[in-house]
Amino acid sequence: MKISRLYTMDIENITKLNRCKNKSATVNKAVRKYLNEKEQFNVSDMDTSLLISVIYAREGKESVLGALIEAYWATLNES
Repeated sequence: MKISRLYTMDIENITKLNRCKNKSATVNKAVRKYLNEKEQFNVSDMDTSLLISVIYAREGKESVLGALIEAYWATLNES
């Protein structure tokens, strides 16, 4: 089932889209890809060391969590 909708887009995108033969199919494909990628994000897919670094940067050395992260990093450096 299809339905017609009106959405605002940047003129640059419209200009590029005008070169496509089937504009509706191109837009549908792009929106579907965007929504699928958005739904598929899971924090568990991220690298653990990156997550720890981000938390450490936010919390800082002064917090209890920051101290725990420093202790964890120390154990990694020992091995």
